[in-house]
Parts: sequence; structure tokens; C-alpha cells
Amino acid sequence: MQEVLTKTTTSVSKFKNNPAESLRQAAGKPFAVLNNNEPSFYVLPPELFEEVMEIYWEHKMREELLTASSQRNLAIKVNLQDL
Repeated sequence: MQEVLTKTTTSVSKFKNNPAESLRQAAGKPFAVLNNNEPSFYVLPPELFEEVMEIYWEHKMREELLTASSQRNLAIKVNLQDL
């Protein structure tokens, strides 16, 4: 059995029959769409989806930047006369 990560759920058949009604009942909060009592997918309002994607992007970019910086030599030789 898979954990449901929202307080609100609906069945896939109810969602398919009237998605607009499911969205109205959720009142801007995320909800899970269940198939055989297992989460099939989650529905998020656009603002929350943007926030999740920003967090994901920051996390992914931080790891890529850390990996890239550890793979190259960060020491830079400087001639005092050039300063």
C-alpha cells in the first residue's frame, strides 16, 4: 500500500466524470486521485506547482554546481603586478 500525501482524495472515476467539480471541491488545495485505493496522481494548483518546481530546480542546480566545482581546480594563479 502506498502512502497518500494529501488530506483530500477522489476516485479516478469521479475525477474523469467531472474534473471541474473535483477542482471546485478542492478549493485550491492539492488532492490525490486514487485508482484502486492507491494514488494514481496528484492535482496541484498552479501556484503550488510553480513553488514545487522552483524548489526542485534549486535542489538539482545546487547538486550540479557542487559536482562541477568539485571536478575542477578552483585555485587561480595571480601575478601581484597584474593587480
